[in-house]
Amino acid sequence: MTLIHGDDQTALVDNERLLFHDEKNKPLTFVFQEGQADWVPISFYIGNKLQVTGSSSDLATFSFPRYEDDQGFLLDKEREKWCLLPYSETMPVYVNGERIYGAFPLEIGDVFSWGLNEWTLKTADVVELLTDETYQTELPLIRRPRTMLADKYPNYQRMPRLVYERPEQE
Repeated sequence: MTLIHGDDQTALVDNERLLFHDEKNKPLTFVFQEGQADWVPISFYIGNKLQVTGSSSDLATFSFPRYEDDQGFLLDKEREKWCLLPYSETMPVYVNGERIYGAFPLEIGDVFSWGLNEWTLKTADVVELLTDETYQTELPLIRRPRTMLADKYPNYQRMPRLVYERPEQE
């Protein structure tokens, strides 16, 4: 793949990072990664945990061996709410597209990104992971319940409306 920026052309290789600066001189990092575009999200049950960690440590709830030791995040459960804390600034954590620097309370439906992974807090006790990186976890998988109509009409976001013809008037 080739990146064209003005008169410059750069050939990109897998996992190459490009650093740009926006008009306010804030750094923007782009990572080119070859992979499948049809990743399948995987849901995990976290309701019985008080803390969920993601890092390269073997003791982490989600262990990603490709990252360095000081990189990671902590999900901490406080009063039935989850709070997200990044370990360091070398591997930033983003919540709903905004970078966070300290403790951040998560709401159901929030999406956070760490590394090349996307996480979604689906319910108070289920987190969904979208990634193609190798990782290890002992958390139980969850298969979300589906209705018969959702199986029959997988592309609809709502229940289909049935339209009946009017009876002939005599």
